[in-house]
Amino acid sequence: MTQISDALITNDAIVLGILMSILALIFYTSNLTGNFWKRFYQFVPTVLLCYFIPALLNTFNIISGS
Repeated sequence: MTQISDALITNDAIVLGILMSILALIFYTSNLTGNFWKRFYQFVPTVLLCYFIPALLNTFNIISGS
């Protein structure tokens, strides 16, 4: 039995591209030497953002989790 998703983006290739772009952006900003990013990543761990942002996209039905 297949379930119809209400997500905005359901194409697997596009979802993979979005997730890879988000991860690349997170890791890029975590290596920047600016004052804002240093202070931001002192309080918010990088790995937390890697899990939290895609989870939010799935929760708000922007991407399909299946």
